[in-house]
Amino acid sequence: MKNIIEENSEIPEMYVLRHKHDTDLPEMGYNYTENLLNKTLSPVLYNNNNNVMFLDKLSNMVVSIMDSVLPTRNIFFYSHNKYFNKHGK
Repeated sequence: MKNIIEENSEIPEMYVLRHKHDTDLPEMGYNYTENLLNKTLSPVLYNNNNNVMFLDKLSNMVVSIMDSVLPTRNIFFYSHNKYFNKHGK
């Protein structure tokens, strides 16, 4: 899972250079970055086009709030990046 805050806070070329050799672990946990609101909200809300646009933007905001906790969670793991999110895998 990529981190929205880390990706948007760095220069795009530097982000690609730092993460081009990352190996993707098989997704064992819940991939909240892509389908947080899709799985938790009623499908009826996605019938309206205006709601779909709003819920997509809202989903990005909610994911960035959840990702903002990662530096606090990783404060004692000095060997990892501060946005490391593969503890449970």
